[in-house]
Amino acid sequence: MAEEDKYVNSISFKELTFDDGNSLIAVDIHAEKFIEMLKSVEKNDSGYAKFRIVKRKTPSEWGHTHFMSIYVPKEKNDKKSDVKKTENSSNKKSSKKKKAEKGGAPF
Repeated sequence: MAEEDKYVNSISFKELTFDDGNSLIAVDIHAEKFIEMLKSVEKNDSGYAKFRIVKRKTPSEWGHTHFMSIYVPKEKNDKKSDVKKTENSSNKKSSKKKKAEKGGAPF
């Protein structure tokens, strides 16, 4: 099973919202720490490192509205979701067939 996602501590995000409804996210990066972290992150076959940027439920005491974590795929969960998708699509097809057999619309 894959490890849990790891938070990136060398970067911070603050969402700024304007009177007209537009917003932007200000990003502060501690360059040296971020570069060192980036060197150690696992990359895919194309050389890309994957991250997630997630909105916090409530801003931190410093006003940070989002956080970043290193994306670690959950292989075990992906296999389970594939099985569920296959089962759900089979159930939907069979219920459509039943409706069609009863003379109802299959959708």
